[in-house]
Amino acid sequence: MADHTKMEESQNTSNVLCDACHGNQKLSAVKSCFQCVTSFCETHLENHKTAARLIKHKLIDPVDNLEDYICVKHEKPLELFCRDDRTFLCSICIEIGHKAHNIVPIEQESGDQRAQLEKTQAEVKMMIQDRIKKTEEIKSSEKNNNVKSLIALIERCQSELLEVIWQKQKAAEKQAEELIQELEQEISELKRRETALEQLLHTEDHLHLLQTCSSVCSLPQVKSWTSNITDLNTEIFKKALQGLQENIKMELKKFFEIIHCPHRPSVVQESSASDSESTDSVPSHPLLVSEVL
Repeated sequence: MADHTKMEESQNTSNVLCDACHGNQKLSAVKSCFQCVTSFCETHLENHKTAARLIKHKLIDPVDNLEDYICVKHEKPLELFCRDDRTFLCSICIEIGHKAHNIVPIEQESGDQRAQLEKTQAEVKMMIQDRIKKTEEIKSSEKNNNVKSLIALIERCQSELLEVIWQKQKAAEKQAEELIQELEQEISELKRRETALEQLLHTEDHLHLLQTCSSVCSLPQVKSWTSNITDLNTEIFKKALQGLQENIKMELKKFFEIIHCPHRPSVVQESSASDSESTDSVPSHPLLVSEVL
């Protein structure tokens, strides 16, 4: 338990040095005193634990901006907060212009603002998760865009048709990349805001927390991703592929019918008949079925 306490003190005081230490070997401060406006290491803090006139001094976790906690008008600790005027007060300030105001201890206001920070942090985390999920949906949608199953048939088509198909595919991929990039940028921004919220939630500097809270509590201006965008702009592309596939099926059926019935003149005539005739009237060749699948 003692080791744990020492570790916590070391973490809290690593950046604040004792003002009472001399020379270049200053120790880390463990507490700061409002009345003395001084930060003390464990050794120099001993008087505040034993001397009668010092025991009543208010000690806080060490801060390097201790002078900011002192009222410049009355040289008293800023221990109170006026919710009406949104300003810090000392015990004398209350009597001058703040008698009927809503006054609370700075620790209480800090606690209330910390609760708001936690709420905002939870909302930011949810926004991050929503965007990560949406990113995965887009990636999955792009992976499931079934073009490869048609490649064997498309290779038999003219080269310009294949070029058109790949152009459409590249356009869909580009759009997906742009959406993912936009989402990742928002995720980065939200993570930076989450980091700022996390740091502010763990600060012991009440003054800094209250001064910074309003700027980080507001949610970042980001795009609404509530609409379904996973289909991208591939619908027309998919319909065109389906039409092409049906045409290829029909032509291949005619092709195999001609190959397997070379002595039937009617087959050639039937193959040149209107394309509006149902392809179900032409028997499916096993090889054709495997080709399509």
